[in-house]
Amino acid sequence: MSKKTILIICYNTLHNDPRVLRQIKVLKNDFRVVTAGYSDSNLGVEHIQLKDYVYKMIDFFFKYPYLFRKFFAGLTQIYLKTSGFRHKVQMSVLQFPLWKKYYFEKRYWTKMELANYESMKNVQADIILANDIHALPMAVKVRKKNAKIVFDAHEYHPEELNEIPEWRKNEKPFIKYLCAKYIKQADLMFTVSEPIAKEYEKKYAITSIVITNAPPFVQLSPVEVTSKIKLVHHGGAVKERLLEETIGVMNFLDDNYTLDLMLIGSDNSYLGLLKQKFENDTRIKFNDPVPTSEISKKINQYDIGVYILPPLNFNNINALPNKFFEFIQARLMVAIAPMPAMAEIVKKYNVGVVAEDYSSRSLADAIKKLSKEEIYNCKKNSEAAAMELSEEKNKQTLLSEIKKLAN
Repeated sequence: MSKKTILIICYNTLHNDPRVLRQIKVLKNDFRVVTAGYSDSNLGVEHIQLKDYVYKMIDFFFKYPYLFRKFFAGLTQIYLKTSGFRHKVQMSVLQFPLWKKYYFEKRYWTKMELANYESMKNVQADIILANDIHALPMAVKVRKKNAKIVFDAHEYHPEELNEIPEWRKNEKPFIKYLCAKYIKQADLMFTVSEPIAKEYEKKYAITSIVITNAPPFVQLSPVEVTSKIKLVHHGGAVKERLLEETIGVMNFLDDNYTLDLMLIGSDNSYLGLLKQKFENDTRIKFNDPVPTSEISKKINQYDIGVYILPPLNFNNINALPNKFFEFIQARLMVAIAPMPAMAEIVKKYNVGVVAEDYSSRSLADAIKKLSKEEIYNCKKNSEAAAMELSEEKNKQTLLSEIKKLAN
């Protein structure tokens, strides 16, 4: 009997998207998996290469001479200066439901998106797994008769970058439209944390199942704490995460502490600014990142995983990111700002400390109070919790729910 087909759509580079990689690994033994994204997962499944509008525009732009690019940039500035008036007209017109539908559908279905549809339309998928809200309209359009749609929302999209005025003005109405129209067409929905699941249910009357970002279980042991207490942070160099706060913990710690950073340069200019800002502190080192699958093993040599994610929006406040679980798989103690979902786990399993507030000083104060014995005990508690806080439970949930949908 031939396997049923799952088409996994994700507008991202699949080879370094931990959540999507876990989906593929869990499903590929029981289903024929076809992926569609900006890069191959390198996991031995069929892949459809999607076109990326941003990268295409950059490539197009830099093919032309410098003077042409300067002229084009000037026109762009003129366009942006007049955008306020156009936006007011646009928003007033969007009060009419039919025009709103026309405008937002037109905005989504660009030439690039229609080309992506052409590359996927012949996949005879029994299930289509759409990652993030931007993949959901495509999943609906690609769906053949009787096919089921799974929507992995990851985060809460209507509040994604709510702290940025331009996003609230230009993107939020579009995202809310996509959510209102397309979420109800999903047959099954996943999210990353309980508060996010509850918010979707409250706003869109749909129940979702929580699949956390926990990575695979790794067989490791905690390393003894030495005279130098070694802090570590890894992840994306993303300006909106205000990594200065996390790194700034070192401003309030003495020479008995070091901090190593493994940052992916998704914003190379921001990463450069961080390196420049902290270059005179010899206790702080910027190391090369490693593949996702190697992170826990690489950071096992450290003592404390540190993280401050400023409460700028709903998703930040309710985040349960990969790095949090990777700290635990690495058998580290965890030191975090008071982010509720993470703080609940830290306290439940006694794997670390939670600062009083979101400042660097507050987190440093929490760390300074700890003896080497207390740090090592938290590392031992991470060891005890590692299996329960790994992907093992999530794998069973994901596979059983999708199998039920497939039958």
